[in-house]
Amino acid sequence: MRRMTLLLIVVAVATAVLALFTLSTPTAQADVVGGIIDTDTTWTLAGSPYVMTDTVTILPGVTLTIEAGVEVQAGLDTAVEVNGTLLALGTPSQPITFTSATETSPGDWHGIYVGNNADLVQLRHTTVQYADYGLGIDNATSHVEIENSSIRQNHNALIVRVDVLHQLQMTNVTFDDNVINRVLIDAYGNGFFHDLTGNTTLTPQPGLEGYEVYVVSQWPRLRVPQGITLSLAAGTTLMMPEDSYISVYGRLDAQGTITQPITLTSATGGGPGGWDYLVIATSGTAVLKHATVQHTSYGIGVYNNPARGITIENSLIQDNLTYPMDIDLVSLPGLAITNTTFVNNGVNRIAISVSGQQASLIANTRLTGQPGLEGYEVVGINFLGLTVPQNITLTLEPGSVFMMPQYSRLYVDGHLQANGETGDLVTFTSAANAGEGEWGGVYVRNAGTVHLDQAIIRYSDTGLFVEGNTYNPVVLSDTQIDTNIYAIGANPNSLHRLQMNNVTFADNVFDRFFIVLINPENPLIDNVTLTTHPGLEGYELDTSGIRFLVIPAGIEMNLEPGVQIMGQQNAAILVEGTLRSNGLPEQPVMMTSVANIGPGDWRGIFVNNNADVSLSHTEIRHSIVGIATGYTSASSTITMTNSRILSSTVGLNIYSGTVNVFCSTIAQNDSNGIFVENNGAPDVTINASEFWGNGAGITNNNSLPVDARYNFWGHPSGPGGIGPGSGDTVYGNVLYEPWLTEPTCSPPPPPITPTISISDSTAVESAPFLTFTVTLNITSEQDVLVDYVTVDGTAVAGVDYQPISGTLTISAGQVTAVLTVPLLDNDLDDGDRHFSLILSNPVNGELGNDTAIGLILDDDDPPIEPPITPTISISNSTAVESAPFLTFTITLNITGEQDVLVDYGTVDGTAVAHTDYLPISGTLTIPAGQVTAVITATLLNNDLDDGDRTFTLVLSNPVNAELGNDTAVGTILDDDAPPIPGWHIYLPAIIKP
Repeated sequence: MRRMTLLLIVVAVATAVLALFTLSTPTAQADVVGGIIDTDTTWTLAGSPYVMTDTVTILPGVTLTIEAGVEVQAGLDTAVEVNGTLLALGTPSQPITFTSATETSPGDWHGIYVGNNADLVQLRHTTVQYADYGLGIDNATSHVEIENSSIRQNHNALIVRVDVLHQLQMTNVTFDDNVINRVLIDAYGNGFFHDLTGNTTLTPQPGLEGYEVYVVSQWPRLRVPQGITLSLAAGTTLMMPEDSYISVYGRLDAQGTITQPITLTSATGGGPGGWDYLVIATSGTAVLKHATVQHTSYGIGVYNNPARGITIENSLIQDNLTYPMDIDLVSLPGLAITNTTFVNNGVNRIAISVSGQQASLIANTRLTGQPGLEGYEVVGINFLGLTVPQNITLTLEPGSVFMMPQYSRLYVDGHLQANGETGDLVTFTSAANAGEGEWGGVYVRNAGTVHLDQAIIRYSDTGLFVEGNTYNPVVLSDTQIDTNIYAIGANPNSLHRLQMNNVTFADNVFDRFFIVLINPENPLIDNVTLTTHPGLEGYELDTSGIRFLVIPAGIEMNLEPGVQIMGQQNAAILVEGTLRSNGLPEQPVMMTSVANIGPGDWRGIFVNNNADVSLSHTEIRHSIVGIATGYTSASSTITMTNSRILSSTVGLNIYSGTVNVFCSTIAQNDSNGIFVENNGAPDVTINASEFWGNGAGITNNNSLPVDARYNFWGHPSGPGGIGPGSGDTVYGNVLYEPWLTEPTCSPPPPPITPTISISDSTAVESAPFLTFTVTLNITSEQDVLVDYVTVDGTAVAGVDYQPISGTLTISAGQVTAVLTVPLLDNDLDDGDRHFSLILSNPVNGELGNDTAIGLILDDDDPPIEPPITPTISISNSTAVESAPFLTFTITLNITGEQDVLVDYGTVDGTAVAHTDYLPISGTLTIPAGQVTAVITATLLNNDLDDGDRTFTLVLSNPVNAELGNDTAVGTILDDDAPPIPGWHIYLPAIIKP
């Protein structure tokens, strides 16, 4: 039986008795109607009013047309049942009215019922009043149009079955004084699922409170199936009954305006929990703009929706019982939420639902801050970690708060971007949001990159930890790390990845940067600079056994002013590259133990290979050894300036390398301030420094001296031990005189060092030696040594002189020495020659003029010059062809002392022998004492205008001379006139011009 028919029966029983007493008697002119209409029928204005004494039923395929101005008066327990077509088309001046015969109260009659087989219902400028329901629609194939009409003073304004809802179209329909001033969406008898069956648009109407889903089943669900769109026009209100929810597998389009928002609320309006929630699932999409979602138990849920998503803009989510939104990780990337206010919800957070112990984002995700939104809370049972995978970006915009459950971490293998603003920071915190250790913190793994700008990390076990040896950056700018147990940490091979700028540390149990040493040796893989930050106590070397932080060869670690390194008991720093500690007087660098109590609390700094350690305004304390050089440190360099080594077992333990200590303090070390081993070849210099309170000031077991002059030994009388005073003791080969009688940071006077110079020297090549003098400008108290070597100039070693090399010694007290270079004589007049003698590598002196020139004078007679040979040259010549001869001139550059002979011959060019000239050849003789001769060629004249022509005269085989220019060109100039135009006979043809 039809659902609406059931409703009619219930109403009929309730009103049957009343009908006997309230049915009006029709007027004389009224048409009485009732029963079945089985043919097309028109109710005319002339026949109005029409009094229904029984239900009027329009059969399928039949049309009832009601003219403008008609009034239909319905008796009790009557209705208009449309199974065909109803056309009630009034006008503004002649509206149509459906009313009760008595017009006393709502429910006087049943109303207009659109049945299963109805085709079309059109109501224009029509009023329906005093009915139990103004209009009931129960047919998914019928189309119902209501326009410029009024539904008033009925019990139920309008009832429509859910699967028929898409057939209802209302325009400017006024709802007035109905007991229930709503459109009831009837899902009676439709079970758990109540599906829309076509694209549906709900519109607001004057006086309409909203569209109420009306069901009697348990846990009813209004479902928008895949492929179906439910549109809520601006100003529309959709009301849901208790324990119901809207499930969107298709599309929900709810786009209101500022003045006409859309509302999704409960039918009772009784506050939180009035209905369950709005669900966007699987293939569903939703757009909410200027919309309100309220009075639910669970707000908005988005589940298993990887590619669709939900957009919420300028909306209000309020008065919901628990979370205003619940979205799973699969759906989270599709969430776009802007300027949406969260207020008076049980928990003003968006729940991000996860399952299992580990979960990952599946696509780029952007989280935004919203008014009143406390944050995005990850919700899961026994959940340990959320991962941002490689090639995925999690972006948190200003004001967003990301909350993690207890014991869980945010793992970053992709990219984490947090873009806060002044006064609108990004926050990473725990779900409890109450105290340190409530979640695991942000953990950046090998492939991960992070950029936090104006962000906060709080309430975690470790705020931020970085691992991995890649070059993927982790950048923190204007960020706060507070109220965690451990503030921040990294492995040594990850330190180069971390870039911190103005990071504030506050209220952490340990306000420290933990450098975790896992392996026996933990190397840096790139240059690292450690800097201070507000509230940061220091960088702690965290280890459970004997572990080294290694600075490898080619790598540099810089410690900026104010930095503190804190070593656990078995921690040490091994320098094989470069360590720069650059403190300032008011901001020294501190290198100490975590305990910071006394000697041996940490292991100290060890220097190896070709390391370079430079300490300025740096303090090392409480170590086993402040700095120790290894057996392989012959080329290492340690420089200490304005620094201190205090309260260690040994201050400096030196095997080899170069150690320079200036203006520093070495004090209160249990064993030795400086201990020099007996192997290696260390070069140790300590000046303008102070020793006091050490077990021994300096102990040198090496044969090379330690230069410890101009230091203060804790007492004006000087050092004890091998020294004469009562200050810190010195033992072994230590130069301690002179000493300072009080501490001062002034450099010692520089020692007076002699200057070594060498002078030039000259000798003839027949002398046995060339002697050079090497001179000191002052007398030295020590032997002065200098290397020497000869270097070729124009003189060649082994030909002009015997090379020498070696080391010259100028004995203490002497100022000169000589070097002799053996010369090699020859009988050639080969001119003067020179070589150089060069000094280098001075010991106990410095070089002045380090190069001397040795000049070897040639003393051999010059050789007898051979006679000079003349050079033969020939010149070009020119003549007209009518001249008898063409004459060539042959010239010697100098007069020869003997006859000069040379062969000659002509060679055709454009001139042809025996045609243009007679060829010639022979031998020309230029007698001794003469410098010129001529050769003539006979020319052959013709009467043809055949142009200029040339031939060549070539010289060869000179005797008592040499050839210079050996070729001349003879030019024959044509002097014939051109031919006169006219007849010309050319055999065998005659050609006329």
